[in-house]
Amino acid sequence: MQQAKEKQGILFICIGNSCRSPMAEAICRHLAGDSVAVFSAGVAPVGEIAAGTREVLAQHGISAEGLRSKHTDEVPLEQVGLIVSLEFSYPVERVFGGEVPARCENWDIPDPVGGSSEDYERVLAILQEKVTALLKREGLFPSG
Repeated sequence: MQQAKEKQGILFICIGNSCRSPMAEAICRHLAGDSVAVFSAGVAPVGEIAAGTREVLAQHGISAEGLRSKHTDEVPLEQVGLIVSLEFSYPVERVFGGEVPARCENWDIPDPVGGSSEDYERVLAILQEKVTALLKREGLFPSG
């Protein structure tokens, strides 16, 4: 009998943890199911998920259940194997100083906060494409 593959945690971070990173978290959960532990956090969380984020996710049938705005200190980093920063001005290396706790990637994703529903749609489309590519590359899509 084969041992079950350990979960590979992914942490998406941005500044306020209100738009981009929770959107990426929800998309990743939607696409990968239980095959990966997914988290999001911010370096200066605003304390709530933007209404535009919740609306665009709902319009695309992606659950926002369990999403909340939180600080990077609240994430169980021992479960994280990959950290993705969605803000070039805050690369992972800057967030964690010289002690980056996992592999890291830095994506440049526009921030839709305060924007139109079209802005949220654009960001959702970008994130769907990038998260899909990430999951394929990492071999994290559920089998079957």
